[in-house]
Parts: sequence; C-alpha cells; structure tokens
Amino acid sequence: MTFCIEFIAEHAHQAHIYLFFLIMLAGLNVPLSEDVLLLIGGAFAGFGEVGVHIMLLWLYAACILSAWEAYALGRILGPRLLTIPLFAKILPQRRQDKLKNAIAMYDPLPFFIIRFIPGGMRNAFFMTAGLTKMPFHLFAFKDAVACLLPLALLFSLGFFFGTHFEVLVHILRRCQLGILLFAAMIFFVWFIYTKRKKSKLIRD
Repeated sequence: MTFCIEFIAEHAHQAHIYLFFLIMLAGLNVPLSEDVLLLIGGAFAGFGEVGVHIMLLWLYAACILSAWEAYALGRILGPRLLTIPLFAKILPQRRQDKLKNAIAMYDPLPFFIIRFIPGGMRNAFFMTAGLTKMPFHLFAFKDAVACLLPLALLFSLGFFFGTHFEVLVHILRRCQLGILLFAAMIFFVWFIYTKRKKSKLIRD
C-alpha cells in the first residue's frame, strides 16, 4: 500500500484514475484496502491535486463497479468459484451460511453494515449475493445506496485530516473491528433467539 501511495503522489493530477483501478482490483480480491484508498482520494482532493467532484464521482463509480465484479464472480462461476483456493479460503461454507442468513433475515440492513467492514468480508458478502442469485437490479440498487454514507464519511476524513493519514488509518481499523464485533453480536443474538423459538415449537 505504501508503494501505491508513493506512486499516486508522483502522478497526483491523475490520482482519481489510479485510485479507480486500484479499487477495481480490490473487487477481484487483490489485497488492497478500499477504505484506505477512499481516504487517500479525500486527501488528494483536500490538497487540491484533483477537483472534489471529479474525485468523488470516480471513487463512487469504482466502489459500485468493484462490488459488481465480486457479485459477477459468484453469479457466473457459481459453486465452481469454491474450487479456486483463493476464493475457497475467503468464502468457506460456514461464512456462506452466515451471510445467506443475514441477507434473508435482515435485508437490506446487511448492505449498510458490510460497507463498514473490511474488504475480505465485504467481497465475501457480494459473492454470496451472486451465488444465491439475488436479482442483480436489487443488488445494484441496495449497494449503490448503502455505499453513499461510507464513501462520504471516508472521503471527508481524508479531505479534512489528510495530513494525519497514519492516525486516520489506525482509527479506521479500530472502528471496523468494533463494527465487526457488533455485527457478530447481532447475529449471535438472532441465532440464540431462533434456536429457542424452534425448541419451544417442538415442545408445544
């Protein structure tokens, strides 16, 4: 990631184009943090290297299209996707089951939560949506709306506090961990509730 930042800094007037392609690579599960890239985009816009509106449009398009990439992997390849070691590691059966249950029980809330969780889990969610053959127009609409808040938040943080970039990344990772734990707690409570409900029905 350090190399990417240095390279973009050397070509700052085209930062929006390079960030677009890096986020697209993240959608293909290349180990790049989409959230950190959004912070970088905000920082370069704050430094006046690229216009704010231009940077925002390119970043938003990149976030949307990278989600479509992950969805397409799940939709087109289907179960064959899990024969590829990289994707089998990202999307084990247990994680698939959890994500399917989350989509079924809490839709559209998971779309908003997942946008604040790091890329591995996020891409797993998008691929699961494709594997379960969620209608593309519903997926695209829900994700496009859910993407707006984290994009605006991360871009604004980078724009106003870009000179403290390392501190921002540290805070971001802490916040993501907190959100992940909160989401896990919600699913755990739901699991216990449904299990007790089934047990009660069996007894009755």
